[in-house]
Amino acid sequence: MFRKPQLGWFVGGALFAFCCIAYSTPANKAGMDRYYDKFLSADMNRCTTCHLPSANKSPESLDEFPHNPFGDRLRALGKELSRTGKGKDIASRLALVAKEDSDGDGVPNETELLLGHNPGDPKDAPTKKELSALKQKQQDFGQYLASYRWKPLERV
Repeated sequence: MFRKPQLGWFVGGALFAFCCIAYSTPANKAGMDRYYDKFLSADMNRCTTCHLPSANKSPESLDEFPHNPFGDRLRALGKELSRTGKGKDIASRLALVAKEDSDGDGVPNETELLLGHNPGDPKDAPTKKELSALKQKQQDFGQYLASYRWKPLERV
């Protein structure tokens, strides 16, 4: 039998858990957000960073929500890493494709992401002015990646 204070905590915890589930995001989108943190612009924290826009509002598989060149590269790399038994988490894949140019616009994937441009859209490339501010962003992002980030659910 619950006493009133215990019941309140139980109900509050249940409501909190429900809210977290209701507002959860797909794993790769959330992983990308965690990897880039404050360096990922709001424009890049969306499904179309890796997928093509789709009129299908309720896809039942990823085949119905196709990837753009950047997303396709991440997907293929995930399959390749799975076959070799290596970690295929989104952070590992993002690090591996950072220097590549998935969309063929002449700008590396990570550069485009740090400057708020889509690495899967060849028409969305940074300007020369934006590229001039890149060095400082890259240094700040490098320091962030080297810093300790608590990951409570990973093995030590």
